[in-house]
Amino acid sequence: MPQRCEYVTILREPIARVVSVYKYTLRTRDHVLHSRVVGERIPLEEYLETGMDEGQTDNSQTRQLSGRLFGVVDRNALEEAKRNLQTHLLVGLTERFEET
Repeated sequence: MPQRCEYVTILREPIARVVSVYKYTLRTRDHVLHSRVVGERIPLEEYLETGMDEGQTDNSQTRQLSGRLFGVVDRNALEEAKRNLQTHLLVGLTERFEET
């Protein structure tokens, strides 16, 4: 970007987010995992345990905020995500949207 940017971030409660991702996969026919999850009747627990959608279900908000989209998300990634949030103009929660 040619000019300075201000960032606003709205985070979602992690468990609610993962459940939402799973439900989205179930109802979205063109989702890359839809046929497998529906065809094999994969329950939420197995969906998570197998790591088949790791980018969305394994600490995805920490991954996005730290810039570590691949590999292990460790304490360093969490600390980096927290440092990055400190530079944002606003950080809120979807569950407290009105307050945000």
